[in-house]
Amino acid sequence: MGSGTVPKFEDIVDKIYAAVDERILWNDVARDIAHAAGAVSCSLQVRSGGKAKIVGAAGYKEFDPEVYEQEYARQDVRAQVLMGLPADEVHLLHHYMPQDRFVHSTYYNEFFRRITEGYWSAATWITLDRGAGLGLAIGIHRSRRADPEDSAQVEILSSLSPHLRRAGRLHIKLNDVKTRIGQLSDALDHFRQPAILATAEGHLVIANEAASRLFDPTRILGIDPTGKIVTCSPKATRELWQALEAASRPAPQAGAQQARDIIVNGNDQTPLLALSVLPLQRRETTARGSPGDGSIMILGREFVPATVSVDTLRSAFGLSAAEARLLGLLATGATLRQAAEFIGVSYSTVMSQIKSCFQKTGTHRQAELVALAVRLGPGQV
Repeated sequence: MGSGTVPKFEDIVDKIYAAVDERILWNDVARDIAHAAGAVSCSLQVRSGGKAKIVGAAGYKEFDPEVYEQEYARQDVRAQVLMGLPADEVHLLHHYMPQDRFVHSTYYNEFFRRITEGYWSAATWITLDRGAGLGLAIGIHRSRRADPEDSAQVEILSSLSPHLRRAGRLHIKLNDVKTRIGQLSDALDHFRQPAILATAEGHLVIANEAASRLFDPTRILGIDPTGKIVTCSPKATRELWQALEAASRPAPQAGAQQARDIIVNGNDQTPLLALSVLPLQRRETTARGSPGDGSIMILGREFVPATVSVDTLRSAFGLSAAEARLLGLLATGATLRQAAEFIGVSYSTVMSQIKSCFQKTGTHRQAELVALAVRLGPGQV
């Protein structure tokens, strides 16, 4: 866009919504608003009482937002007048405050006169959070030679106000979410244990430093093309997704689980990984009975593949020698078929033995059984 080309209304609107997630674009929005209104400068600031935060600004000379926020926000007489006028309307401020009063103000002489050639002002403020008294103030400043009653400045602010309102609210919410996620991420990084925050659909939200190591380069965990968390084992991946779905069910709903362990068998260079799926937040069932979609925490425990003492397994769970030997092999990461081949018995025999292990340990799945064995620690099979 050339310097003499007035930006199209649609282009300004597109840029407003793009700025929701790209803060630097707010300066471009301010520049385009000033240009479209025939003004020399424009500012967008979030205000609450005498406090202000500059969101975007254009057309100012050597303007330092922090200096304004810390030293001049409370002295800005035109902003004070604006915030006392009805919200969501465009105001020509010289109708409410004589221009000579502004020109002779300390704020004008110490600050505003030095940073812009702007003089006549049109402005609006948009309610962002009524309870917090938070508003988005948009001011445009025309040169002293301009017609203070020119309708262009009113028209552009009136047309853009609905879009600025939506984008301003989204911008604040998004930045609040980013701040909260950043704080949670910092907190999780203090955990030595791998910790992953996920959605009920299995999409990664946060992985702490310990968990990040599991994604690369060992690739025990990964992200599939749809953005869902996967493991290096298709079976464990299915179990993980089932556990996420179960954890997302409303608490009163039948089948909702408090926690579930999934054992992920890596290769010879990677540890065993036990994943526990825990609901952080469960939403109540809706009127139609659809499940909630609260956040899910996945906690990992890493175990180096090692043998587990047969005597320990027998005494802990009352297993037979054959059953304890089988369970010890499974704890090293071996499959049932590999264990059967190693021991020298049929697959049906080890299936019978593992069912007996289920009964004696009160478990129902191989992952739960192996998790119990691994927790006992290494020994000799």
